[in-house]
Amino acid sequence: AGFATLRCAFLRAEADWVFYVDCDAFFTSKLRLEDLFSAALAGRNDVQLMVTEDSGGINTGVFAARGRSQWMLDFIHRVAQNPYTVAWDQSQIFWELVNGDGSGVLRS
Repeated sequence: AGFATLRCAFLRAEADWVFYVDCDAFFTSKLRLEDLFSAALAGRNDVQLMVTEDSGGINTGVFAARGRSQWMLDFIHRVAQNPYTVAWDQSQIFWELVNGDGSGVLRS
């Protein structure tokens, strides 16, 4: 994820959520994203970021983040400053999720 591009997307977001998908992701589910979001967020107005766990910790190739969110802008700023780049942005985001306050994150 290019953090400057993500920050720009969040600054200009008119949508409630920004859904990031990198170039090698593909989908096999026939469920609509709206239905998946509704189920995951039922009664959870505090969630700002949805990210999937995998064997490497997290998968940052596909994630959803609340648009027009100061929390998300601050999070992206902290992640972009993070020096841990072993697995590129995945390491930076994972480090922030583990060592940050963790508020606002829904892990599935």
